[in-house]
Amino acid sequence: MAILTAENNSTTITSLIAREILDSRGVPTIECSLTLSNGVMVVTSVSTANLSGGVGYHELRDRDPDRMLGMGVTKAVNIINTQIAGRLVGKNPIDQENIDTLLLGLDTSKTLENIGANTTMVVSQAVLKAAALSYGWPPYYYIFKRYALTSVLAVPTCIYGLIDGGKHGTDNLDFQEFQIIPANHLNFQRSLEIAVSLFKALGDLLKSKGAIRSVGPNGGYTPNLYKNTDAFDLMSEAARSIGLVIGRDIFFGADFNADSFYSVNRYKIKDNTEAMSNKQWIGYLRDLNKNYALYSFEDPFASSDLGSWREFTNEFDKAARVVSDSMTRTDVKLTAGAIKEKIGNTLIVKTGQVPTITDLIAAVKQARSANWQIVVANREGETNDDLIADLGVGLGAEFVKFGPPNRGERIIKYNRLLQINNELQLINQNTQG
Repeated sequence: MAILTAENNSTTITSLIAREILDSRGVPTIECSLTLSNGVMVVTSVSTANLSGGVGYHELRDRDPDRMLGMGVTKAVNIINTQIAGRLVGKNPIDQENIDTLLLGLDTSKTLENIGANTTMVVSQAVLKAAALSYGWPPYYYIFKRYALTSVLAVPTCIYGLIDGGKHGTDNLDFQEFQIIPANHLNFQRSLEIAVSLFKALGDLLKSKGAIRSVGPNGGYTPNLYKNTDAFDLMSEAARSIGLVIGRDIFFGADFNADSFYSVNRYKIKDNTEAMSNKQWIGYLRDLNKNYALYSFEDPFASSDLGSWREFTNEFDKAARVVSDSMTRTDVKLTAGAIKEKIGNTLIVKTGQVPTITDLIAAVKQARSANWQIVVANREGETNDDLIADLGVGLGAEFVKFGPPNRGERIIKYNRLLQINNELQLINQNTQG
């Protein structure tokens, strides 16, 4: 049950204005400004999905071939300014659930084909930010008090993607992301120092070997390598060059996006000349865990390979994170189904995958009911909005995943965590004093 209600805060919404902006790929997305009766204004923007589309909620775009190659969002902006804004004026932002229900009620289709989940989510985010400021609180503290999903405020462990492959790379590697995870006994400041140093050291190493040092849309390197294990070998060499001990100071992780290389019940990657059976693929993942201290396995199996998901989860449930994204998509029903099927033990949470903050909270609560851990993550098309940093802290997520310490849309989230970390340190000092 919510701790805070509209009855103990009389602030109301006086205006809501949307506009079209560009995300980190130069693709249009939506930004909203919401003003309260106390004169406070908040601004927020919504991240965007892979442009190839796919399953999940609909992202409304103009589809006008004569403008922005059809990617514009002026239809969504117009819906907010003409259909939604007037309905929200006079409402209390604390009333998140009823406002989100109002938003969803504007479209009776299952996937929000008429108004788009990007339309509803950017408004829902603005309402959340406004509610926090109506109390004079930062978003992470409001989320902490409002939803009571954790008893301790702390900066989560960061998962840093250093090398990009798959659809995020240049088709040079099969796995979508190669990650480092600083040990959780290290404080956030030290964690970030490690990530920055290792990212720079990796770039220097690639240069010394004559490898490509270009970066992908998520900011990670996209080197020309022959095998996926080459990426882990390079990260290991770079880590050792700056005095890090793998398995003590840092661990490795990967976003496999296994659906992208699974066909006819077999996994085909560059590391093997022959496609691997389900059993052989599980053996390959075991070897990665053993040889590279691989701790986080995100989407390690195809969505249809439930037997392998179950077997691997059962084997590694206590020893590693078996992370679900493509099968759960921050959806409460899909998460409940994964829990029932005993596949995975960790949930990826992304604001752009669901239409409202209320839907996101429901998925987190569902995961927590099964003692799953939480990763609050970025999307491919990010903006300079740093709300997900506050979400990670306020929800009590064990992990956050924003990409490498590279590119402004990623850096702004790490800088926000630095601000939050300093605030929490001051709170702890004042409490102890």
